[in-house]
Amino acid sequence: MSEYPTTGRLPHPSLPWALFWIAGYIGFTQIPAAMLAVVWVVALMLLVPPSASELQASESNPLILPGMSSGLAMGLALAQLLSWVYSIILLRVLVGRNWIREIDLDRIPRLADTIAACALVPGMLLVGNSLLALLPANPKPGDAMLGKETLAQFESLIRAWPWWMAVLIVAVGPALGEELFCRGFLGRGLVARYGTVAGIGLTSILFGVMHIIPAQAMYAGLLGILLHGLALSGRSLWLAMLAHFLNNALSVMAACDDSPLKPMLAAAQQYIEGQPGLFLAVGVVMCAGVMRHLQKDRGR
Repeated sequence: MSEYPTTGRLPHPSLPWALFWIAGYIGFTQIPAAMLAVVWVVALMLLVPPSASELQASESNPLILPGMSSGLAMGLALAQLLSWVYSIILLRVLVGRNWIREIDLDRIPRLADTIAACALVPGMLLVGNSLLALLPANPKPGDAMLGKETLAQFESLIRAWPWWMAVLIVAVGPALGEELFCRGFLGRGLVARYGTVAGIGLTSILFGVMHIIPAQAMYAGLLGILLHGLALSGRSLWLAMLAHFLNNALSVMAACDDSPLKPMLAAAQQYIEGQPGLFLAVGVVMCAGVMRHLQKDRGR
């Protein structure tokens, strides 16, 4: 995460190695999680067999099967735990025993930088929600590949989760695991080898690809640029973790039925969907303003 010398042995990984470790990340975290989710759903179906109408409805949409919501929770929770394990092992083995210092995880961010990280989140949410709203509402067969319907189905599955559990699984987990792996491990090597701009760009593209669903990957890639710039400007990975956590936490609290913030966040979402182009521009300006301030402050 810090500035690196241009001579001598450069930090791992290079781009080919980054692709290899991403494949390992997906295999190590997602395959066991999917297996647990399937076993969970099958066990529940054996204990409480679904009705004929539920089975018929599931033929067109398997996600409505009984137990899918709780199975998804179990699978995602395991995936997040495994992402921590995978990232920490890679950092310890390939970065060294001083990996916490090497990725700027030992730096407590300044109060001004912490406030800037929090101020960046509304802009990120405006950009993400606006981009999603600009996608076709009733997609044609080709548009379905964008994955907007898949994201809507995921949101419907987490509606029944307690909001605190959703925050733990979808906000705390990725804020730690994904930042350790992407910005802490991948970004450290890619920025050192290819320069700040290219390194951030490559890391952010790979971060987007890891999310697989095109609509989510597009937003994740943009989010990755902001998070990486935030961590480098404030010289602390905690800043990226904080912004990542707040972004995901507010997103899931807008979905969970028992969330105390749902009425307010749902009203905001309606405004965004009404004029997505306008709010996209506002979000971009907000993000650009915060990042510009951070760069000027770092220069001073």
